[in-house]
Amino acid sequence: ASNLVFATLDEDGRPSQRYRTLFLRQLLAGGVLAPSFVVSSALGDADLDHTVDVVAEACAVYRKALDAADPTPWMAGRPVKPVFRRLV
Repeated sequence: ASNLVFATLDEDGRPSQRYRTLFLRQLLAGGVLAPSFVVSSALGDADLDHTVDVVAEACAVYRKALDAADPTPWMAGRPVKPVFRRLV
């Protein structure tokens, strides 16, 4: 198995929970659960092809959000919060 991670950056190249929310929700809408990508021998060619197609579609929406400098219209809800954060 191989675990591939990704970063979600805003239009200024900074890490962004709003853009992470957008990307993850787009993947979920396509049937892909991917907080990271784990490639395993248990996955068949059809699984991998589907994942590649859904990621491409999610990236197209992500590009639209970057161009608009606002992912909100495509998010369908509030942004996720990091699991590990300071409680103040």
